[in-house]
Amino acid sequence: MTPEQKFNRRVFGIRIETTRKSRRMRQQDLADAVGLDRSQIANIEGGRSSTTVDRLLLFARALKVRPATLLKGMD
Repeated sequence: MTPEQKFNRRVFGIRIETTRKSRRMRQQDLADAVGLDRSQIANIEGGRSSTTVDRLLLFARALKVRPATLLKGMD
């Protein structure tokens, strides 16, 4: 299995979206917090785009969760 296959972008995107919504954040709020455009957040949440490890850490900080929380169930 390649690293691309192991990292399921859709599962990660759903995790970002559900965590963001549970924090009552808009996509724009999250985008501002991690330095992306709102459309890039929409693409990540929709599984159409991936992100970097550095950005994963920014997502976790902005959403006030541990990075492992965003990756749970991806192995």
